[in-house]
Amino acid sequence: MIFIPTSGIRSCLTSHCFNFLLPVIFALAAGAEAGQSPREMRIYRGSTPVVDGMLADGEYDDAVAFSGMKGWMSQFNPTANPKDLSLKGWAKHDGESFYFAFQITDDVLYGIDTERWLPDENPKAHELTLEGFPWFGDGLELMINAAYRWSQEDEQDNAGDGTSWQVVCNLTKSRLGGVGKGGLLEGEERKNARAWPNHTAWIRSGAMQAVAKPAPEGGSYVIEWRIRAKPCLEVRPGEFWSPKLGIVPMGFNIGVQDLDQKHRGEGNFGHFNHEDWWAGQRDRRTWLKQWGTLIVHPTRKPQEIHVAQDGSDANPGTQEEPLETLEAARLAVRRRIAEGLDRDLLVVIHGGVYQLDHPLVLGPKDSGTQTHSITWAAYPAHEWPGQRTVLSGGRSITGWTEGKDHIWTIQLPNVAEGRWWFRDLFADGQRLQRARFPNVGFLRIKTISNGVQQFEFDRSLPEFDAAAANAELTVIQHWSICRGRIATSGTDGLKTTTPMGYIGHDTCTAGVGQAAFVEHALPFLNLAGEWFLEKATGTLYYKAAEGQDPNKMSFTAPRIEQLLIIEGTPATPVRNVHFRDIEFACTSWRLPPGGYRGIQAGHHGTIRTTEPTFALPVALQLRHWVGGSLERCRVHQCGASGLGLGAGCRGNTILACQFTDIGGNGVMIGWRPTRGYGSLGNDWPNP
Repeated sequence: MIFIPTSGIRSCLTSHCFNFLLPVIFALAAGAEAGQSPREMRIYRGSTPVVDGMLADGEYDDAVAFSGMKGWMSQFNPTANPKDLSLKGWAKHDGESFYFAFQITDDVLYGIDTERWLPDENPKAHELTLEGFPWFGDGLELMINAAYRWSQEDEQDNAGDGTSWQVVCNLTKSRLGGVGKGGLLEGEERKNARAWPNHTAWIRSGAMQAVAKPAPEGGSYVIEWRIRAKPCLEVRPGEFWSPKLGIVPMGFNIGVQDLDQKHRGEGNFGHFNHEDWWAGQRDRRTWLKQWGTLIVHPTRKPQEIHVAQDGSDANPGTQEEPLETLEAARLAVRRRIAEGLDRDLLVVIHGGVYQLDHPLVLGPKDSGTQTHSITWAAYPAHEWPGQRTVLSGGRSITGWTEGKDHIWTIQLPNVAEGRWWFRDLFADGQRLQRARFPNVGFLRIKTISNGVQQFEFDRSLPEFDAAAANAELTVIQHWSICRGRIATSGTDGLKTTTPMGYIGHDTCTAGVGQAAFVEHALPFLNLAGEWFLEKATGTLYYKAAEGQDPNKMSFTAPRIEQLLIIEGTPATPVRNVHFRDIEFACTSWRLPPGGYRGIQAGHHGTIRTTEPTFALPVALQLRHWVGGSLERCRVHQCGASGLGLGAGCRGNTILACQFTDIGGNGVMIGWRPTRGYGSLGNDWPNP
């Protein structure tokens, strides 16, 4: 087994969990690829449109659509009003050429609604020469690095050949038509000797074609752009893009330029009103390593099943009429699979927090095939970043009542009825501390007796009813921790219900001098941010800071232990199933009846080393999962471990995911079920 534990962890399953960031697992080293920005866009094969500056009905129905400029980088003035500047875009390929279409809303079109003017810095801006500003005016820059690589130097690397280029489409200027006719111009990098001649040759030969036309009704314009793979998209020396190459990533960026009137851009280079970039940082947006990624698929755009919180499970699952629940989406996926997949399938989960009553369980009937994938992704699914989509095992807690000493309470009937119990509570996304003693630092064990169940400490304890409070003792051992419920207590010490340790293994058993603390009793509730849950009455107590109102905060407590289970079989694994841009959050963990007797890496035992041992549950449990992936997902607020790759998992990718606020291990490769399996030294019968 391979364990990837929480970085710097001192103790497992304490109420203060330690953050863990695992940026990239099983990925190429950073710096080897273009598109360092995490933004990505996916395009697929479709019909061949007519490049005429007009958007005919249905012409781009088979294209990927994207809209808005929210989250784009503003080089100059931020764009606040969509009537001032906004964008709708479409992208696809037909197997030979890439096609992009843009409908840009703009309140003032330079050179159409206004007279043309020149910047003070360059009176030759309207000349179609190397000395001028060939992009000066309203328009759009399109940048592609087909080779998907960059230089390590922090500078532009636009070669101007088919490997990497930047070309401009202008609303009022064209290399073929001159000033007054919209079309293509040469772009950066002007100081590269190859760039300008190559760009000119592409435009004049028709290898790259674009038309820009203002809308007859005003207030917007359309750009349609075609890029022929050869000579414009050289993936490797002498090899140009084609569908036979499979899925191909390319460096990619878009820049929208809004000139308008001179005074609206006062104070910046060229007096641009706006210049918004899809990826990058201010003053660095043309560096290759600041670009995003264009992922080119050889197949048609996937069939889509949409899920949204304002949808209905009676709906067909389209973007306009989405389903409401993940379970309905899973059943819709099964129906498509049963009919026979003729292309990829995409489950698009619109933004929001989906509070799950049970984990999403996928088996062989939910599997993709060798040739067609099934992907569960956040909306809009073809472009990152999408909306924030959270699959949560938690429930919101609202309706606090203020009491004395800034202690607020709320009644939870499910707790009083024995149908809910939780050991973690989150406020505004932060894990809160259960009421504990001492507040700072630790007790030190002075004596141990009665089969490692009776303890005295280096100081007196407060009086509390341990059994009624479900109070716990935690001991920080040499290799791990031990947690056990307290049976009785007094000011001079306490007794636990179970032995504290993996008896027979000295480094995993409580010892004199070790650090400890006592947790979860109402008398300990004396520090702002602490909480206590009373089982008998279902009362939740929270100690607020002075002036703090819990009713103005967002409280969540976990209800389920797992969020995703993929369970294939050796004969029928779950194949080609993927997850993108999804947050998995807020899972519970139940203290075992015999207490938690930690051994190593989240594994725990019973009383003796000769008896069965157990693994912590994982929020994402994956077994017999083949050729799948998690990309840019986040796993956090877990009571126990995060992700477990169990038996039969192979050929999977965990890429650019974040694991943080995890109670146990972040990622476990070789996770086993929670039932006992004997000594940790025993390997699986079938490796």
